[in-house]
Amino acid sequence: DLLEARVAARTAELEGLYREAPTPLFAMDMDARLISASDRWLEFMGYSFREEVLGRPAAEFLPPELARRHAEVLRPPVLSDGGGDGV
Repeated sequence: DLLEARVAARTAELEGLYREAPTPLFAMDMDARLISASDRWLEFMGYSFREEVLGRPAAEFLPPELARRHAEVLRPPVLSDGGGDGV
């Protein structure tokens, strides 16, 4: 129980650092849907709440050419190599 409590506390600490990072950050799942976004990313993109963006396709937030390049060129090798979250 003590180890689980320590892991949970450390995870919360790291999530806080991620959310408060000075750089716009976001992560996607294997289906290219947003699973996390930093406060700076939300501000940069003009959103106030994570609930507005989480679960949506990342392509919705990219310029069309970059979304196409990601779908056709960048993402397939990661998927074929069994890449993890944050693709």
